[in-house]
Amino acid sequence: MGRVYIVGAGPGDPGLLTIRAARAIASSSYIVYDRLISREIRETFPAAAKCVCVDELGFMESLASMVDWSRSGTVCRVKAGDPFMFGRGWEEVEYLHRSGVEYEVIPGVSSVNGAACSSMIPLTYRGLSSSFAVTTAVTSGGRGADLRRFGSFDGTLVVLMSGKSVARVSRDLMDGGMDPGMPAAVITRGTEPGQEVHRGTLRTFASTDREYPSPSMLVVGPTVSLWGSLNGVPATDA
Repeated sequence: MGRVYIVGAGPGDPGLLTIRAARAIASSSYIVYDRLISREIRETFPAAAKCVCVDELGFMESLASMVDWSRSGTVCRVKAGDPFMFGRGWEEVEYLHRSGVEYEVIPGVSSVNGAACSSMIPLTYRGLSSSFAVTTAVTSGGRGADLRRFGSFDGTLVVLMSGKSVARVSRDLMDGGMDPGMPAAVITRGTEPGQEVHRGTLRTFASTDREYPSPSMLVVGPTVSLWGSLNGVPATDA
């Protein structure tokens, strides 16, 4: 019986793979990866490994396949970001545990801090923000999440999976009481070669009909105003 590694692959840059994650990938005969795994990371997969995107199998079939493949070799489940942050990693662990399969979970750099840091947007800064919150723009059923409850949050808010709903999310936050002039930025393809930072305010994002490519995340809060103060990553207006 082999082993299944559940690996956090980080936000996209292969240089942000942990040493442990890279070793697990290199040692695997079977790899099941997320659709959002970057091309650069996929290029690190062993040439001899059987590599399948989880979207091609479906969630439950991918679990059954991992159990089956583990009988003849090492399996690596490569997940974007960190396995336990909006990635259904715990559901996979439960399935493997019930199936009697040996497994190991390897943490990864989350896109939350990875993309923000590579974009030169601090999530906390003394005097501006002493906390941050992370949520998603989409519910588990695929519907748009109601984010008005975050309108009173006084730290930095990161909204994952928000590329297609930036305007709706911005309106929700304003309807919940957040200042329409609050600095905001959309980061697309964070840490990857095609990374872009689109800056504005809640008001400007609420009035746009633009959709941003996946993966994208919205960062809202006073620390976003620090972007560009040190001539960081180039940004474009919303």
